[in-house]
Amino acid sequence: MKKPDILSKAKEDSEFQEIIKDIIENKEFQKTKNFYVHGDTTIFAHCYTVSYLCYLSCKNKKLDYKSAARGALLHDFYLYDW
Repeated sequence: MKKPDILSKAKEDSEFQEIIKDIIENKEFQKTKNFYVHGDTTIFAHCYTVSYLCYLSCKNKKLDYKSAARGALLHDFYLYDW
């Protein structure tokens, strides 16, 4: 069984995209595409994935999924390589 591509699903989720749009379009946040965490994953991709998983989990549990998605997106917002 093939593992679902979480990044593709996140990009297709218009509600999620609207919630995080201002952050991911931010000039400083875009710089996270140039820094890596957990080996070969950019900070951007890592935070984006974590954000979407938090969004789905909190939405499913009827929690504040908008704040969770935004907070998770920023959880590793730094501009340097470990």
